[in-house]
Amino acid sequence: MKKCFKYLTILFAFLLVITGCGKKDPKGTFEKAVDKTSKADSFHQKANLDLGMTAEGMQVNYAGTLEGDVIAKDDSFKAHYNYSLTIYGFGIKGEIYADINKSNLALYIQSSGKWYKVEQPIDSAKYEEIKAELEKTMKENDSTKELLKYAKEVKEVKSDKKGYTKLSVVFDKDKLNDEFKKGFEKALEEYSKNKEQIGDAEKVNEVDEALKEIEENETYKSIKDGMLSEDIKLDLYVKDGYISYFEYDLTSLIKNILNKVKLPDEAKAEFDKLNLSAKASVELSNFNGVKDFEVPSDVKESAIDYTNANEYTQNKINELDNGEVE
Repeated sequence: MKKCFKYLTILFAFLLVITGCGKKDPKGTFEKAVDKTSKADSFHQKANLDLGMTAEGMQVNYAGTLEGDVIAKDDSFKAHYNYSLTIYGFGIKGEIYADINKSNLALYIQSSGKWYKVEQPIDSAKYEEIKAELEKTMKENDSTKELLKYAKEVKEVKSDKKGYTKLSVVFDKDKLNDEFKKGFEKALEEYSKNKEQIGDAEKVNEVDEALKEIEENETYKSIKDGMLSEDIKLDLYVKDGYISYFEYDLTSLIKNILNKVKLPDEAKAEFDKLNLSAKASVELSNFNGVKDFEVPSDVKESAIDYTNANEYTQNKINELDNGEVE
């Protein structure tokens, strides 16, 4: 009886294989993971960027890390990050707080031991209008399908992380280039609709002239016609149904963009000698488990108001001229 059961089990497994019932569905895994991750109302994030350049024996390295928590629910968005940058061997560290709700936007950034803030009121009627339009768009264009439409290929590969499913996803360069072009054209269209609200005719003319120069620039034309010259490949890791880690080699992408920049022959020859490497990774965890937090009162009280940057800079220049700056 045991032997008979064993043979039946083997036969059943064989039938599953030849009928495709035991087949893995990497695209389905990707779709479900994107959907589940997009619905999380909070998470912890750690992002890393490493950039290295070598030319004629000289090496320069840049490294950046951004780590913190995000909460997005109940008509509000909150974020708290610690960041660190290493440039030419010098380290810079600081913090960032963001607090956005239906009536106010506040951003606090710490740099060189000082806190700076940018704060703007949000028109509640405009907020509700944007929210309604966004909800309508989300219903008409499911976010998962929007992301999947750029995916040219999704396959599962052997994972080098225990407990994770590893997916290799290739995004179609032509579709992404087309989307980039549409996005820029839409931004110009929106500007044309809303520029009357700027009020200052001189500023409108300045912006118009700047946009005209950009559109006529050979580098811009080259990038607009196709920013990407090859498909983008991402390695995604799925755990507990969430996209929990992904990494991307940016080297080729950056080189492709830089190659489109119109340079003089001498500068182009120097650029061709450059050996560039760039890698980015993002780790996500603690989905729906982040505890609520507020911007600390001492941060709010000590932050220098940088909402009107031009006015702030002019005040500092005046203080310097008057010998009031330490």
